[in-house]
Amino acid sequence: MRLSDGTFLEVRLPFTIEFDVTRYVIGSLNYSHFRIYNLNTNHRELIRRDYANFSTLNNVRELYFYAGYGEELSLVYTGIIYQAWSFREGTNYITTVQCLDGYLANTLGTIPSNYTPPGGTTYLSVYEYLMGKGYTAVNNPLLPYTAFGAIGPSVYQNAAGSDFTLNRSISPSGNTISFIKQLIPNAFFIDNGISFILGNNEGRTNGGSIKVITSQDGLLSTPYLENTIISFDMLFEPSLAPAQIFRLSSAYLPAGLNAEYKINLVNHKGMISEAVCGDLVTHVEAFYALGDLIPVTDK
Repeated sequence: MRLSDGTFLEVRLPFTIEFDVTRYVIGSLNYSHFRIYNLNTNHRELIRRDYANFSTLNNVRELYFYAGYGEELSLVYTGIIYQAWSFREGTNYITTVQCLDGYLANTLGTIPSNYTPPGGTTYLSVYEYLMGKGYTAVNNPLLPYTAFGAIGPSVYQNAAGSDFTLNRSISPSGNTISFIKQLIPNAFFIDNGISFILGNNEGRTNGGSIKVITSQDGLLSTPYLENTIISFDMLFEPSLAPAQIFRLSSAYLPAGLNAEYKINLVNHKGMISEAVCGDLVTHVEAFYALGDLIPVTDK
């Protein structure tokens, strides 16, 4: 956890933690809920956060949750702590932590009044400015506590590769995210404190090659298709992220469903403990029949 003064509080094994993390492409803010067992008194006080003081840039606490197998840990969730408290439950002290990813960007991100790009300005440069490219996440005035991630070419170029440009000068004002969504609906999202604008057929590789998910990778249920969304449960897979492209390969699926998909929602839920045996499950919902998916390099 990063405190408002820039210092870090790190909690490592051995400890017990229960978590429920949901990350979306299309939906509400990425939400997480944690229950951490038996932190010491000082750590419980450092983490404590009152909801009444949440919607400001004062005393911000960022949570970074890493998990995985052995020494291979992935960043499962990053968010701003909006409420945290501790209580005694039997012989244990439980610290409950609730976070939202992108909340401060959604509520406090504001476009400077002197920003008036003239006609002929490329949409790419407008998007990059509004997303705060060049700023660190903490210092980003347009999207507070959010770093620049990636913009897919389909949202700023035509089929011939020429950039779209403004027909005339514009004078945007008010909330940054609201204006971005006016310019390009259903393409902007924030995940783990990083902003993206991706077209329907564009997706992330999450820093590597396209992942293949098979029965051997821990599928716990047969993937099922409902309208344009395919869903399934699998053993905890912390590397999966919203908008990530993956290939599904299962002998229990019709051949047409063994294809590439783009994740809409990923939910990680379970318990990590060296003292108690707990379940760890990842639920995935992905878009089906988007056509050929185009990988876009991201952070």
